[in-house]
Amino acid sequence: MSPLVAAWRREIPAWTPAAALAGQLVASPLVALAVGRLFGLTPGIALGLVLTAAMPGGATAKAFVTLARGSAPLAISLTLASTLAAVVTVPLTLR
Repeated sequence: MSPLVAAWRREIPAWTPAAALAGQLVASPLVALAVGRLFGLTPGIALGLVLTAAMPGGATAKAFVTLARGSAPLAISLTLASTLAAVVTVPLTLR
């Protein structure tokens, strides 16, 4: 059995992947928007901040998961899901 399949079949709460994706795709851009407004950033800088927050964070995710002794296969599969979802969610975020 593949490590990715095994990660999803483990005894993890069903809401965990949904919460992780919601945090990445919804909460991060909203926090970036709030920071932009709070600090009065120029529209271009604020847009860049929101765009950066809306993008999947796969480059460093595995390193942080390894440092925290988390499930690397689960983190990789969530990164894959958020990267695929970003094709739709990033343009929606920038509207």
